[in-house]
Amino acid sequence: MTKTNDPIDVYDLSGGLHPRHGHSLRVAYVGPTGSHADRALNRYVNRTGSSVEPIACRDILDSLLAVHSGEVDRAFVPWRNALGGSIQDSLDAVLELGLVIVGAELAPVRQCLAAAVAMPMHAIRNVASHPEALRQCRRLLRRIPGATRQPTNSTSAAARALASAREEGHERAQQDAVICDPNTAKRLQLVVLESDAADHPDNQTLFVMVARDGLTDLRLGADEEVPNLWRTALAVTTLHRAGALARCLSLLSEAGVQLTALESRPLVGRPWEIQFAMEAEGHAGSEALMSGLLAIREEVMHIRVLGSWQQGSEPQPQASKVAPPVAVSASLSSADKPVHGKVTKDVRLAVLTEGRARTIVRVKGVDIGGHPFVLIGGPCSVENKEQVDTVAAAVRNAGGRVLRGGAFKPRTSPYAFQGLGESGLELLAEAGRKHGLPVVTEVMRPEQVELCARHADMLQVGARNMQNFPLLSELGGCQRPILLKRGMSASLDELLAAAEYILVRGNTQVILCERGIRTFETATRSTLDLSAVPVLLERTHLPIIVDPSHAAGVRRWVPALAKAAKAVGAHGIIVEIHPNPEEALSDGPQALTLPMWEALARDLLA
Repeated sequence: MTKTNDPIDVYDLSGGLHPRHGHSLRVAYVGPTGSHADRALNRYVNRTGSSVEPIACRDILDSLLAVHSGEVDRAFVPWRNALGGSIQDSLDAVLELGLVIVGAELAPVRQCLAAAVAMPMHAIRNVASHPEALRQCRRLLRRIPGATRQPTNSTSAAARALASAREEGHERAQQDAVICDPNTAKRLQLVVLESDAADHPDNQTLFVMVARDGLTDLRLGADEEVPNLWRTALAVTTLHRAGALARCLSLLSEAGVQLTALESRPLVGRPWEIQFAMEAEGHAGSEALMSGLLAIREEVMHIRVLGSWQQGSEPQPQASKVAPPVAVSASLSSADKPVHGKVTKDVRLAVLTEGRARTIVRVKGVDIGGHPFVLIGGPCSVENKEQVDTVAAAVRNAGGRVLRGGAFKPRTSPYAFQGLGESGLELLAEAGRKHGLPVVTEVMRPEQVELCARHADMLQVGARNMQNFPLLSELGGCQRPILLKRGMSASLDELLAAAEYILVRGNTQVILCERGIRTFETATRSTLDLSAVPVLLERTHLPIIVDPSHAAGVRRWVPALAKAAKAVGAHGIIVEIHPNPEEALSDGPQALTLPMWEALARDLLA
């Protein structure tokens, strides 16, 4: 493959099954001995010469949860079947838990129909097996229409349960059958009624090795130039606008990407919103696939590479630098020249390049990044239901589009009010639903991201956390827009580099916020750097808003600064509002009264 002078790099999420420090890796799989997964794992281990301690689990989800919790090093699970398609339990868990694929093994699969005693097909009352096995044997099941399908955790679990019923003399042993591996049936001394139960004799399952993360930067090997030797799994969340998926597919096709699978999967915590799971020919670092991923960035909210693998062989990691697991990381090519100024190597995805459209961030139907000017308002801290409900009504009635409110508050003093926590999130979300407003709230630690994302439509990174890199990386994997505030002593280069931490993990929906910086001036709480707005408009495609409340620290100066923010080209403002600022539990002096908010909104939206 021809290399360009400015290569596109991808930190591929492959690492394979290799012992660490000479010790065996603990690998979870759906047992027991003799099952399809057990035999496929043995093939994998024998081929790679790996040192493995297999850990039998009850089902696929338990195996993957064990990886996510760190109880085991890897999980070996079925991913796709030649007859039944994708294994939903595996796909959904990998998507939800943020796991990565680090290897694969394509194995033949045989299913048989077995019973505890010999019986004619018409006498069978129940057929138990894993749902995927039942799907693979639909033609056989149509021949016994009177039988009830009973899903189980695994085919081997169904077989073991039937063998136990026979030993206990249970009535079900005389009328039930199972679909399982013939070796399992033989080992449990079950009677095989149909030796080839699958819809087609050429039945295969792709098993994948899954890890919690992947930190190896793989460089392209010779065989990676042959796309059909490789497969790459992706998860893509398109923007909520007509034709976004069609444009993505067209751009991928133009880049020479051959998709081999495409299906929609629900986004957990976001009812009726979906993401698209894709598989494509080629390595994640191949020229065609990387060109395609870069081309669709403007049509998507989030891109995540789930892993690259060879079916039947595992990529061997070369000596390389360690990098965070990312979705897409790109150097600027000769065609991607910055519009203004020099862009450092630390800022690749946030930079505004020639021909690139500006990013419009959609927060539950509210577009931020173009026109009109967007007003975001609400209390510094959610204090009680009446307070947040009163402010939400005022925000909506005056033309505000997003409700802000803090549930977790980083305070300079440990004695200051720290927020209501989860109960505050619930009150904020309830007020937003009641008044038809999306809500934004601040998240302070990586472990808070999932909780806040369940209640809020956009997550805010406060000034004190702008360089909290573990938090930024976690937000990069989150399916929520991010409002990133500039640190009190941060340069614009540092602000863009912080945004890069989020973008590089695949979350394309980032808004930058100028909120004032620390200078020698003491008349105001901070010095609002309005010059940052036009500078950022030249340097980045990301939307820019201004927070005049934290800059001024005094409510009577907030309206003038808000109007100035609009004049210099900001896409919106975020301000603090309180029904009774003198009684506010946090930042009362800078909070606008309801009449002040109404007057300001009227002037800005005129």
